[in-house]
This record gives sequence, C-alpha cells and structure tokens, in this order.
Amino acid sequence: MKISSVDSKYLLTVGERQLLIEDSRNERGERLVLVSTVSSFTLPNGEKWTPKVEDAKTVKREELPPELKRALRKLLALS
Repeated sequence: MKISSVDSKYLLTVGERQLLIEDSRNERGERLVLVSTVSSFTLPNGEKWTPKVEDAKTVKREELPPELKRALRKLLALS
C-alpha cells in the first residue's frame, strides 16, 4: 500500500505522550488514519532523528474532527 496524499496532520498530547495523527489517502483513494508516537531515535552515525511535526496542527482531543475522534477513542480503548 502506498500513501498518495496526507490531507491533514494533528499533534495531540495524551498523558505524557505526543501523538502524530495523519489523515491520509492511499493510491486507490481509500481514507486512512495513521497514528504514531512522536519520539527521537539515535542513528548509527550518532545523529538524532525525530519525525517532522512542524506542519502539524497542535490540538486538544475535543478539537479533532468527529471521525478522527471516534478512531482515536477506539484505539486508546485497546491500550
């Protein structure tokens, strides 16, 4: 599966974790919600790597669009 576009990015703090939520579409036009934890990693050459979150909108949980709110609620209920 190949991601063809990212419609919007949100940065959300849940507890002590920061979540990056990406509302995207694949090459068939199917909508996908990608959720990842924002953290940094040390590469073998010693450099630090972190995902780019500069273009993500920082929001509170109640400010998310309703369909993303439902998906996040289901995901957090599993953990």
